[in-house]
Parts: sequence; C-alpha cells; structure tokens
Amino acid sequence: MSATRGPQHGHFLAGIVFTIGIATSASAGSASDLSVCGMPERPRSDVEKGIEACTRALNVPRINASDQAFVYQRRGRLFVALRKFDEAIADFNEVIRLKPGFAENYVDRGNAYAVKGEGDKAIADLDEAVRLDPANLRVRAVRGNIRHSAGQLDLALADFDAVIRAEPRSADARVGRARLYLRMAKTEEALADLDEAVKTNPGALNVRGRVKMEAGRYAEAIADFDALIRVSPDSSLAYNSRCDALALSGRVQEALPDCHKALSIQSDFAAARESRGFVYLRLGQYQAAIEDYDAALRTAPRMTAALYGRGIARLRSGDMEGNADIVEAVKIEPAIADRMARIGVTP
Repeated sequence: MSATRGPQHGHFLAGIVFTIGIATSASAGSASDLSVCGMPERPRSDVEKGIEACTRALNVPRINASDQAFVYQRRGRLFVALRKFDEAIADFNEVIRLKPGFAENYVDRGNAYAVKGEGDKAIADLDEAVRLDPANLRVRAVRGNIRHSAGQLDLALADFDAVIRAEPRSADARVGRARLYLRMAKTEEALADLDEAVKTNPGALNVRGRVKMEAGRYAEAIADFDALIRVSPDSSLAYNSRCDALALSGRVQEALPDCHKALSIQSDFAAARESRGFVYLRLGQYQAAIEDYDAALRTAPRMTAALYGRGIARLRSGDMEGNADIVEAVKIEPAIADRMARIGVTP
C-alpha cells in the first residue's frame, strides 16, 4: 500500500537485459562465470550468486578489457538490486574508466546515484549521457525521471515532451510524464498518457491501475491489474497492486491471497509486506500486521506507511510504544497522518 500513501519520487532503474559473447581467451571456468554473471537474475539468492560469479570472473588472469567492463557493469547492476549503492557506484566507475565514451555507462551510475539520494551527481551523469548520445531517446527519458525525482519538474517535462515529439509511442516517456502530471495534480492528463503507454507496454497497466485506485475508481483499477496478471502471471508487482485495490475497495478478505501470492514470488518485497500488514490491520489481526510491518521495515527502514501502520497496530494491541512509530513516520513524511486517515487508518 505504500505506493498509494507516500510520495513516489521513484527509483528509475534501467533494468536492461543483455547478452555477451564469451572471449576465446577465457578458460572454461571463467566462461561459465561470465555466463552466470550475465544472466537476468530474479530472487535475492540468485543475485548474490551472480555477484559471486562476476567477482570470480574478474579474478581470472588476462581477462580482456571488453569482458572486464561487461562484468563490472553487470555486477554493479546486481549491487543496485541489493541496494548496495556504494559498491555499485565503484563498479560503474570502473566501467567508465574502461569505456568512457558510452552513454549507457553514465546512465547506470546516474541511476545508482539517484536511488542513493545523490540527485546532483545523478543529473550530472545523465547530462553527460545525453551529451554523448543526444539522439538516444531512452537516455533522455531516464534523465526526465531523475530530474523529476530531484524536483526539477519543468526540466523533466521538457525531456518527456522532447521524447514524445520524436517518438509518440514511447511507453517510457509516456509513463514518466504521467507520473509527473500526477505530481502536478493533472490526473486526466496522466491517464491520457497511460492509455497510450499500455498500447505498446502492458507493464504500464500497473501504473494506470494505481492512478485509478488513487482516484477511487477501484473496479477499473482491479480490471487493469487483472489484465496485467493475465500477461505477466509471475509479476509480484501486479498481485501486490491488486491486493491493495481489493483492500481499499472493502474486499479485504479477498485481498489476502493476492498479497500471499506476491510474497510467494518475491519474499523480500517490502511493499507487499506493508500491503499485507495493512490487510491484517483491517482484519483486526494486529500481531500478524506488526510482523509484516517489521519485515517491511527491515528492508525499507524509512517506509512511512509501514512505520505508521505498525504504530497503529501496536496501539490497538495495547502497546503504547506505537506512539513512537507514529512520531517517527510523521517526522519523515509530515503528510502521512492525512494520507492514512483517508483510507481509514487513524489512532
């Protein structure tokens, strides 16, 4: 539920899947490590195995510069997935040292800076990426997202507008501009962009569904999440979103299986833990709610909806320490009490 109750200054990771030809100079073992390093990992354990394989590949004598740059890039992206941003940035520094003229390398490092909260450095890297490859529309859209995260709304809008003028079917730019419009309280403009985005990228159904959910159009939101699950049946994001929509529409008991499903796909999904905590809170199962909020906060310690929700669950179970959680949540996000009150969560 955090996506419906907190500011969404998003983490706009590129998430590119790519392949590699193994160099003939590598040994059989290093070739295997390079292959594992390059796989698009999903579960946390596989991400960690990928990092280990990348590290072994880097320790192979006489690894050529091209493979070395690839491995640093891949390991950096895996570090980002584990939120180890300093390690990721160190790896991306090596990629840029080895291949300084490639825009994509600055995008990777800029994304890492952005999710770490170093907006100025992120924007500087994306500016350099645009300078190196001014015709690359995807790079321009990423810069728009990072400018949005940094509060540079007019500049972000200029980036999205430029991409959409050049390529009206760009789902990335449409979704990015829709998020920006939402921040500007232009809901109908956001939905118009998302209607275009879903034509080329079904993943935009999740964003459109959440916008409709924010507007209280729960049946339409659930229909979008249903459609997304049909095309992406292993999407933890889709199940979590439908859990949120069902819970907010009053179908709380029906929401619970979707939250379970999201967490069966991705056990460390903090937003799904928070969503299920909210469902348990609505069901009066306060200890179960507290356990899910605890799990969410272990992964995302500043998740205000989880902090506030845990505070309420503690208070309702007779634990006055819940007041400390509420105070901390309000300190991080002053508007959180109003946001939670709108969905019926009050002390």
